[in-house]
Amino acid sequence: MKKIIPLFLSLFLSLGLLAQEKQKKEKPSTPSPDFPGTLSIDYGLNYLTNNIHAMRTNPWRSATVNVYYFYPIKLGDSFVSANPGIGFGNEKLGFEDPYSFQDSAGFVSFKPIADLPRFANLESVKRTQLIANYIDFNLELRLHSRKEDFDRSWFIGLGGKVGVLIDGKTKIKYNESGRQKIYKDKDHFYMNSFRYGLVARIGYGPFNAWVYYSGSDLFRGNKLLHATNPRLWSFGISLATF
Repeated sequence: MKKIIPLFLSLFLSLGLLAQEKQKKEKPSTPSPDFPGTLSIDYGLNYLTNNIHAMRTNPWRSATVNVYYFYPIKLGDSFVSANPGIGFGNEKLGFEDPYSFQDSAGFVSFKPIADLPRFANLESVKRTQLIANYIDFNLELRLHSRKEDFDRSWFIGLGGKVGVLIDGKTKIKYNESGRQKIYKDKDHFYMNSFRYGLVARIGYGPFNAWVYYSGSDLFRGNKLLHATNPRLWSFGISLATF
């Protein structure tokens, strides 16, 4: 053992010297551009509150994907940063039961797919979803554990976002006459043109977990027939790049 330890020490010293000589010979690398701010990608699962039994969601078919650009602003010599942002939000609601939304003379109804005229020869329903796309504007305050290096610290955040609906549709995957088909109906279905809600985060560096609760109803006023107007809430994980 007494002979082995000096041998390992000599080996490590030799490897260290070789590595230093190699670094001296290598050309210096070109630094990559340092973009201000961060590009944040959220992935999570959606749920509805106050929904009727037929409107219960399948979490794994109800994904939310948000892509936001945040510009962190340090508030003085403190542990706090303000994080305004803007980006794209995609919300999917996949339902457990074979129901879908239909525009019904100035209102929207949630009906069995088999009752819709388009599906007279329906054999089975594989998947049914409501999909909405938004442009979101964000503002979050974050408290960091290290004020000298926000990128390498724990943080908790609280804020909100306001969104503008830019697109909506239903998507039904079904079997008819022995064939599998997909039907898409592009319509806003009287969903609210604007949404707003609260966002909370906790994480370390570029990774965090988040939860969102909508303060606005999914549909406008009393446009949804025979059901309580639900609200959206979701939770998931996030990765910040740059």
